[in-house]
Amino acid sequence: MISILFLQPKSNPYLQMNPLYFKFAHFIGLMCLFIGIGGYIAMSSTTEPGKRKLFGMLHGIGLLLMLLAGFGYLGAAKLGTPTWAWLKTALWLALGLFPLVAKRRILSESALVLLALLAGGALAWIGLFKSIG
Repeated sequence: MISILFLQPKSNPYLQMNPLYFKFAHFIGLMCLFIGIGGYIAMSSTTEPGKRKLFGMLHGIGLLLMLLAGFGYLGAAKLGTPTWAWLKTALWLALGLFPLVAKRRILSESALVLLALLAGGALAWIGLFKSIG
């Protein structure tokens, strides 16, 4: 009886998702994320919260889509969780803090843009070359 619970279902090649779909969703999330970051930084000086709402939503949707698609890709490609995936997750968390830093004006707008570009470049480098781990 217990062995029945641990049986693996037969692999059906027609039910497996192509990893390229996850990459496509990941890129859509990336665009949403950086449009949200740029808009939020541009609107950080305004006092009307309604104008920042759209960019905050784009930022959050982009973060969620990138997280789900990134780990979905790792699962579909059967890569496990290598070191480069954990490093990308840490940078993803750092990008998640950008609206908070912009709202509280901890750093200047130009410094935030530069940091976002550096973090995005590092994420792209790791994603393309995967030379870590």
